[in-house]
Amino acid sequence: MSTIQPPKRSISLAIDVREGHRSDGLWTQTFILRDKSLSEPFQLFCSLMHREVSATATEPAGLQAVEDSIEHWTRLLRRGWGQQLSRNEMRGLFGELHFGFEVLAPHIPADTAVLAWTGPFEADQDYNFQTAAFEVKSRTAGFQSIRISSEDQLGAANLTLAVVVVSEAAGADHGYRTLPDLVAETRTKLSAVGNDALDLAFGELGFDPSDPAYDSYWFLAGEAVFYSITDGFPRIVSEQLPEAISRVTYALDLQKLDEFRCDLPQLQPVGELA
Repeated sequence: MSTIQPPKRSISLAIDVREGHRSDGLWTQTFILRDKSLSEPFQLFCSLMHREVSATATEPAGLQAVEDSIEHWTRLLRRGWGQQLSRNEMRGLFGELHFGFEVLAPHIPADTAVLAWTGPFEADQDYNFQTAAFEVKSRTAGFQSIRISSEDQLGAANLTLAVVVVSEAAGADHGYRTLPDLVAETRTKLSAVGNDALDLAFGELGFDPSDPAYDSYWFLAGEAVFYSITDGFPRIVSEQLPEAISRVTYALDLQKLDEFRCDLPQLQPVGELA
C-alpha cells in the first residue's frame, strides 16, 4: 500500500497486475499468477519483493524496490525456469559453490560469501568483496587450459583467478557428491536470509536443486589454485580492443602461469544480510 499511485505495469502474460484505490486514499497493487506451472519462481518473486520493500524507509524507495523485483522476475523468465543445466554448467556451478562455501569457509561466514556471490547476477566476476574479487574456473583433470568468456572477466582491480579441478564419477565413491548434496550441505551453513539469497541466485541461473535429474551426476572438487591478476598477466581487456571488437573469448594455458600463482588474499565482507 502507498499514498503514491504506482505506475501501470505489465510484467508478463503469466502475471496479472491489478491496481486499487481504497476509501482511505491508499493505493494498492496485486500480483496474480495465471500460469500455475510457474508457482515456484513466482513464490521466489514474492519473497524477493517482500524482503526488498521491507528494507526500505520511504515510499519512493519502496516503489523502486518493487521495480527492481520485477526486473529480477523478467530476467528469470528470459533465462527459462526449469531448464536443466548442461554437464559443463553443473561442473562450473559445483566449483563455484565449493569455492565460496568450502574453500572460503575458514576465512569468512557463509552469509558473507552468498552476499558476495555476484556471478549469477551477470557480474563480470563470480565473487566480489570490498578488497578482493574472484573469478572461479572449474577444469577437468588432465586439462591444462581454461576458457575466459569476455574481455571484462579478468579486468577487475584486486582480482584473483581461482582454478578448481572438478572430477566426475558414476557414483558416490570416495567422496563424490551430487549438486543437490552440495547445496544441502551449503544450506546448513546459512541463515534463513542467507538461504533466501542462495535461492535468488539459483533462480537467476535457472537451477532447481530439487530436480531429480541432478541426482545422476557425481562430482569431486580438488584443491583450488590461485593466480594473481596483476600487470603482466596474459589477458585481453576491453581497454586493449578497438571499439568494433567485443565479446572476446580465449583460452589460458595454466602451465605458463606459474609465476602468477599466489595464496588466498585477505578478505573483507561486502556487507551484512538483514
